[in-house]
Amino acid sequence: MKVLVIWPPDIPTYFNAGHHNTLWETSNYLRKLPYISEVRTVDAGVLSWTWAAVARELVREPDVLAIHNEFDTIQGIKTLIAYCREISPQTRIITFGRASSSIPGFFQRYEIDAIVASGDWEVGIAQFTEWLSGLRQQQDLTGLLLRTPSSGGYINTGQGIYLPAEEWAFPNPPEVPWHQYNRLYQDATLEFSGLSGQRELPITISRGCPMGCSYCLVPPAQGLKERRRSVASILAYADQARQFYEFDYISTYSPTFTLKRDWVLNFAKAIETHPAGYAWKTCTTLHHLDEALVDAMARSRCLRISVGLETLDAGAIALLPKAKRTTENRLQEVARWCRERGVELNCFVMLGMPGQTQEGVAYTFKLVREVGARLRPTAYTPYHELRADMDEETFLSQCRQIVSSEIVEGLSRRDFYRLEFGDRETVLSELVSAVTT
Repeated sequence: MKVLVIWPPDIPTYFNAGHHNTLWETSNYLRKLPYISEVRTVDAGVLSWTWAAVARELVREPDVLAIHNEFDTIQGIKTLIAYCREISPQTRIITFGRASSSIPGFFQRYEIDAIVASGDWEVGIAQFTEWLSGLRQQQDLTGLLLRTPSSGGYINTGQGIYLPAEEWAFPNPPEVPWHQYNRLYQDATLEFSGLSGQRELPITISRGCPMGCSYCLVPPAQGLKERRRSVASILAYADQARQFYEFDYISTYSPTFTLKRDWVLNFAKAIETHPAGYAWKTCTTLHHLDEALVDAMARSRCLRISVGLETLDAGAIALLPKAKRTTENRLQEVARWCRERGVELNCFVMLGMPGQTQEGVAYTFKLVREVGARLRPTAYTPYHELRADMDEETFLSQCRQIVSSEIVEGLSRRDFYRLEFGDRETVLSELVSAVTT
């Protein structure tokens, strides 16, 4: 059985190479299955693919087309489905990704063969291909919405499977277009996740998170229980990747990297003494940091710690889980630890949260700037309010860049987007002046 795993052509609203890891991990997992003879992987979401190149892949007539989905790729998905039905009509189509894990019913309108609705995506695709091969009974499928041609509708095959970390596959280094990913980081003013001018190796560290943020895509896609790779396997993969790609630092892709403190200390010790001298960056919460931990991370060449600050607005902070309801003093403390050790602190901040005011936004932005941290704002998106019957325009607004809910109280829509994308310093000065007068 031949499988084509593809990220459809699109213009990314935001870019994080770690999000694309799942494409390559899924492919390499499928390659290990005895009933799959060929797996081809295409990342057409990095502005280097044309639809003619995609059509050339479809002319090979894959048995299964596995389409990676995100909230900003729906137009590309629709076109890809149309191309596939015209060029290779016998190909069976399945989709997987953060969007279908959050709102699987939305994708039923495209009448594709299967949708990975829950569990790890590679397991859902593997079961679907095994079923098509006649090696698995329909009643043994899990984690899918499966289309039944006889009724024209879908059946839910139940809760999917979350694999233990040791069963995940790493990407196959020779096929990953890391250099193309790095091109998307070159404009530092766009505040994407990479370090501008440096070459990044993203490595998935863990999946799942127990924090319970209602606005987060991790729980529906990866579950509430964290699963984490071993330190040894991560460094072994970095060593393998370095044979094909000279990178400058490792991006540890993890929902809450410092959730397991002892693991992080072991990682820091191992990477500090590793002969390759790898530098790295990570993402976590202020709650899961302490000075000794930051010190160990800095000594092991941690370049940047990103934290989900979200807001310091008293009117909006109740939306956060208790562990993320932080204070000005806490932010100043962590910022000082990082500053004294030469580690960049990067604060993720949300705009448009319920209860947020222009005074609260000004306070949050001003404080982040004063402590010397990098600030990366995004639009608040209420993923917990998604509906399967929403139209495509509403679906596309779930990309964390355009407002999908009410605007901040007292803040014009124009200034909202200037804060997110434009002349932030001017707007912030105006807000601070308005608040203090």
